[in-house]
Amino acid sequence: MIDPTPVLVASGLILALLAAALGLRGDGQRAWVSLSLAALAPMAACLTTLVVFGRGLPFLPKDFLDSVLVVGAAAVPLGVLVGLGGVRALLGALGAGGLGVWLYLGRTESLHERYWGGAVTEHVAVLLGATTLAVAVRWAGTARSRVTESSLGFALAAVLAAPALGWSGTLVSALLAATISASSGLPGLLLLLRPGLREGYAPLYRAAALPQVLLLAGFLANGALYAETPPWAALTLLLAPIICLLPGASLRSAVLRLLVVTLACSAAAWWSRGEPNPYGY
Repeated sequence: MIDPTPVLVASGLILALLAAALGLRGDGQRAWVSLSLAALAPMAACLTTLVVFGRGLPFLPKDFLDSVLVVGAAAVPLGVLVGLGGVRALLGALGAGGLGVWLYLGRTESLHERYWGGAVTEHVAVLLGATTLAVAVRWAGTARSRVTESSLGFALAAVLAAPALGWSGTLVSALLAATISASSGLPGLLLLLRPGLREGYAPLYRAAALPQVLLLAGFLANGALYAETPPWAALTLLLAPIICLLPGASLRSAVLRLLVVTLACSAAAWWSRGEPNPYGY
């Protein structure tokens, strides 16, 4: 049984940062500040979760999960660039790609020969490709005017990633996945209840989406590579929100898409049960 206290405390921080970001959104200096708060919320919530949980925060990354948190921290300024748009968005996207290469290639070296059989390019290509597609799916939500639905779809996938990771032997990753769910779900619920807030929200959404996706992809990779999370289940949980981009503009269609996301992720979580790896964390 997972103690929800760390996630609940982190959720309070998410709401505070979200309220500040919404209150400060605008042009000029206010845009920088609001985008920074939006991009910071996922990572700040993850760190809060770890502190409340009682896990140490080493200055230098000692393992893969530590490296995922480094990527999340580095993604904050890149998320701000993405939120600003134009050429700066391209720079942010390129920077995120570099982070992915460093994480999956440089921080998984112990797996290359013994577990990957030297097929490093193939494994890294799958990890990078899935993460890139997941980021593109989130950003496409703004292009299709589905910011609310995309936020909720990603939140559903992340919250169901929590039991999948926990059941397969990595409790800390499970807690952090739940935290990432809150960082996307709480804004999604707020926009659902207050549709008027959607105006001008898209840049904040894009800024926060980058660290959210990179962190969740890292947590799922940690489960797949270092615990017993089935790789197909991890990919399903990461990519299921693509369903939110299917055609249909009615409320009924949106509800149906979210239901399909829930069913797909529930199946992935259920089939992740099994004997956990005692070395997964």
